Amino acid sequence: MDHAEQLEQREQANQPPDTKPIPRQTLSRAQRITQSGEIREAYAQGHKAVGSCMVLWTRAGGNAQLRLGVVASRKVGNAAARARAKRLLREVYRTHRAGLAGHVDVVLVARHAILRAPWNDVVQDFRSLAVRAHLRETREARGDPSA
Repeated sequence: MDHAEQLEQREQANQPPDTKPIPRQTLSRAQRITQSGEIREAYAQGHKAVGSCMVLWTRAGGNAQLRLGVVASRKVGNAAARARAKRLLREVYRTHRAGLAGHVDVVLVARHAILRAPWNDVVQDFRSLAVRAHLRETREARGDPSA
């Protein structure tokens, strides 16, 4: 038995028998705004909701389908801080995208407060902005009294 076969045997022995690959949970390219001009269009249309951790801009247009664009300016912090802020924005959007409705694209702009806010505050901020931007119905609007 050569070295490669030994390594393969060890790998097979360390894995449970019925493991399935974990599906990717990232946003696909079709679910993201990839052109900076489309982000500028969102700014130009002027439809925004301002929260403590982020600003939510919406962009209506022919190919708008709840795609996401994220922005973190140098006001947020250094490169590592901006990267973390954008990761948080992508994650909060990804986990709540199923509850959104509308034919618009969404641009989330990080504010400095997102870096020190607990995750629950980031989620609550996004939810309230989504309601204010008419991307999500409130429980009262749906007739759910347990709001």
